[in-house]
Amino acid sequence: MPLPSTGRVGPIAALCLVTSASIPAASAGADDLNRALGKLSERIKRAADAEGETAVVLSPFTAPQRMAANGSPGIRKALEAELKRRDVLVKNGARLEVKGDYGEAEDPAGKAVVRIHGRLIDRDSGRSLAEHSVDVDNLTSIAGLVGATMSVPIEPVPADRERAIREGLSRPSAHVSSSRISAGPKSPFAIEILAGPSGGAIRPRTAEVINGQAYLNIRSSERYAIKLINDAPFEVAATLMIDGLGLFAFSEHPEYSYVIIPARSSGVITGWHRTNDEAEEFVVTEYPRSAAAERSLAPSPDLGVITACFAAAWPAGGNPPLDEGMEGRSVRATGRGPITRAELAEVERKTGRLRAAISVRYTKDDGPGAVPDRPE
Repeated sequence: MPLPSTGRVGPIAALCLVTSASIPAASAGADDLNRALGKLSERIKRAADAEGETAVVLSPFTAPQRMAANGSPGIRKALEAELKRRDVLVKNGARLEVKGDYGEAEDPAGKAVVRIHGRLIDRDSGRSLAEHSVDVDNLTSIAGLVGATMSVPIEPVPADRERAIREGLSRPSAHVSSSRISAGPKSPFAIEILAGPSGGAIRPRTAEVINGQAYLNIRSSERYAIKLINDAPFEVAATLMIDGLGLFAFSEHPEYSYVIIPARSSGVITGWHRTNDEAEEFVVTEYPRSAAAERSLAPSPDLGVITACFAAAWPAGGNPPLDEGMEGRSVRATGRGPITRAELAEVERKTGRLRAAISVRYTKDDGPGAVPDRPE
């Protein structure tokens, strides 16, 4: 598996890249987030029209401190896209400002959701012009926004699976063995963070568990890569998110959703996907320069969150794993995409339900620090 070149732009890891092409019975994670924020943007649009304004400022969305989450960049990017579709511009000098918060909640049916609450404020007078809450119920989106770590059992009874999801969100259970991070000692899915100086070698970085979540340090002068590990006897689709932003957030192929990891193998993701030939390396001080600046997106000065979600995958004409079973909050998407090996070739896969979400929080040991107090 190739590692990145010493330049800022290098070859992407040799993994299958899959798009969420056809329409599944249940929506894909990114679609779910955009659909929810589309409702919020409609409310903002109506209030802005009433004020005779066509532009807004987007401020960060905050999460409860206990969550140690950093999903605001993902929320802001999706909200900006939905506002743009409704002819509302995002401009730093606008009179109207959108701000908000998000956190774990339950919908009326008792399902775990992320509730995003947005407010439109007149910056000159301080008046609140509109506010609205929307729920995100796709498990992959939830995991990426809150930085969840949990094994999700393939329960035959939907209520049992939902109970396990709620428990996993409220009581994270990261397992760390040196640099290998998983949702439990018996889980076949794991990640490793490889880090090192820009232009130099990168090596596995040791993590530790604090309050049920995995933490490690990456200096602001370092670059890093993410190793996705699949020890299961079947292919998996891995959705990778950093601060709520998907791996393909700055890609020329934003329709891509996953990377496919073959059975009992692993792959290294070296940077943000740009094209099928190039990736822009991961650094903790900024997102890709060419795209992030346009959106005023910048990483937190002290905390970042990397999340990988794993679901079974199989050829469109093939059979799922025997335990895939029931429908539920699943992503039975059919997708196509290239394999980045010696030559590009298109693959087609279906994906099943979320089986595990693994998150690691990274702090900058030369920054202000955001590691929570260890329990006594």
